[in-house]
Formats: sequence, C-alpha cells, structure tokens
Amino acid sequence: MHQSPQKICLVTCATDLGNLALEGHLTWALKQFTTVDHFQFAPTQPGFLTSPPGVLKNRVDRIAQSPALNRHLDAAHRQGLPILIFSISTALHAIPFAVRHPGRFSLMLDWTRLLQKDFFGAPISNQEKLIMQFHKFVLSKAYKILCPTDVCLGHLRQRYGTPETQLCKILMPIDLDYFCPDEWPPCPPGERVRVLFVGGNFKAKGGDLLLDWYSKEGHELCDLTIVTHAPRPQNTLPALTWKNGVDQTELRSLYRDHDVLCHPSPWHSFGLVMGEAAACGLAVITCRSALGSTELVDDGVSGTIADSPQECIMRLKAIITNRELIYNMRLAARNLMVDRYAPSKVFDRILNGLTV
Repeated sequence: MHQSPQKICLVTCATDLGNLALEGHLTWALKQFTTVDHFQFAPTQPGFLTSPPGVLKNRVDRIAQSPALNRHLDAAHRQGLPILIFSISTALHAIPFAVRHPGRFSLMLDWTRLLQKDFFGAPISNQEKLIMQFHKFVLSKAYKILCPTDVCLGHLRQRYGTPETQLCKILMPIDLDYFCPDEWPPCPPGERVRVLFVGGNFKAKGGDLLLDWYSKEGHELCDLTIVTHAPRPQNTLPALTWKNGVDQTELRSLYRDHDVLCHPSPWHSFGLVMGEAAACGLAVITCRSALGSTELVDDGVSGTIADSPQECIMRLKAIITNRELIYNMRLAARNLMVDRYAPSKVFDRILNGLTV
C-alpha cells in the first residue's frame, strides 16, 4: 500500500440519492486512512432535482457557489493537499482553478453526458458536441481520471481521446462496515425466496419489467418488495410489498431480510445498490446495461449477469425455485465484496491516482 497523506481535499456534489449514497461510501473509505477536507458543492435535498424549479435552483446555486469552490481549491493547493473532485459537471465549475494549476487535481467519474449514447451506439447532437469540448478541456487539466468500470475507461479513450497515462481503474467504495449481514452465514432461503428491487426512478431501473412478470406469474413463485419513489400502481397484488421514502437504516434492514436483489436496469452508470446488496449477502440478478455489474458480480457465482433487462427477468425466473443455488450465491456475494472491496484495496487504488 502507498504511504497515506495526512489529509485529502474531496469535492462532491450530491444531486440525487445515488450521488448522496456514493458520497457516503467514498468519505467512509477515505476516512479509514486519512483526514478528509470535504467540500460539498451546491448541496441540495435528494429528490429536489426531479422538478423543473429544483433543477433551475441547483444550476443557479452552482454558478453562485463557483467562486467559493475555487477559493477552497486554491487553499487546498497552498496546503499541498491531494485534491479529488467527483463528477465532470462539478469540475467544470473549477475551470479557473484548473487553468491556474493544471495537473493539481484528480477527477473521479462513473459517467459522462455521452456515455449512455456511446454504450447504445446512438448519435449525438450538435449541442452535445459543444458540451464535449468543455469536457475535453477540463479532462485535459486533470492529473489522473479515476473510473470504476472498464466501460467508462473505454468511453474516455475512444470518445475523448484521453491518453492511457491519465486513466486509472479504481474500485468503487462500498461501506462494508454498515452494509453487512446481521448474521453470518445467513439462514437458507425459506419456502418462498424473498426478492428485492431498489430504484428511485422505477421505470428507468427496470421496475416495470419486474412488476409485469411478478403480476403475471412471479407471485406464485416468490415474494417481492419494491423500494422506489414512484407511487404504487392501482390493481397490484395485495401480497406485493411497496415502499416509498426509505432511509439508509431501513434500506439496510431490507437488504438483510431478502435473498435476491433483482436489478434489470436498462441503463445505470454505476449501480451502487448491487454492491450494497452483495455486501449484505444477497445474490444479485442483473444485466450488462447496469454498469458496474461485471465489477460487482461474478456471473454464475455470486449472481447472474444477463445480456438485456428482459433476459434478466428470465434468469430470475430460472433460478427462483433453486434455493440451494441462491444460498451459495449469497455466500459468494458477501465473500466477494469483503475480498475484492476491502477498504485498504479501495484506498490504495484511489491513492494511486492522486498527486501526493
């Protein structure tokens, strides 16, 4: 392991529940080994950005707080601190600092505005081409660019022409102290396997596909709990458990009370829920369009990785009555997370991409 700096300057911008969760995991991992000077840029209430007024207010707040961000970075530079900025949109507001001190910060990201389009081979607009030039500029000023997935690294190479020497593959931090089983080894699944879905944006995370299958035939095979921001549809099965407004404490309890996480997301830049669930000892059934799946799941061992959201549902159907297989996957899932995502390994990868 590299020698740990006494303090790191971390800049985050939590604009939704996913960002907020990642912010918590990242600060937890860093604080295991160093002091964190944490600057929360334009913080907002989770879920507030789902409304047009919320989006507008956040954009205004970012512009208004940009001078404070750059002053904070200047102070960290004078102190000689390693600087880590999460997300390219946040780094755009640090351009004055980046111009004054090129190579003095590292950038951590799991997506760009064009990553989804490149993943599915979709064309980009002229406006997106213009935005890409701003992205390329700020990327060129970073010392290293830290990414948790091979897909994101490949995207930066091909779309932005980022040199290999600037790229760094990291392990996305997962708080293994908090997200852990309440007993280990877990009890074998009961007569009906307990399946969990977690996704604030219900349709965007494939919840509609899972609900359709469960309504037609899955209710005869397993129990299902859905955690989302979306309201419960009318005429759903009474046995279906539907939860809104779940906090981290309740979410951990839900992970601990289930056997399988089904994550059939048509698109996800990095599915933290897969890592949290696996850390709590759940088998993870997902698909390749949920980025992070190949990093967080050993296909056929700790879960399954389908080629599409539709196939993900079929994979779930195929194993849902095989309680022995699910139990073995649960054991493998927790063991994988403890071994692959140990805090020292996560921190060492991040530290390798910082200016020390």
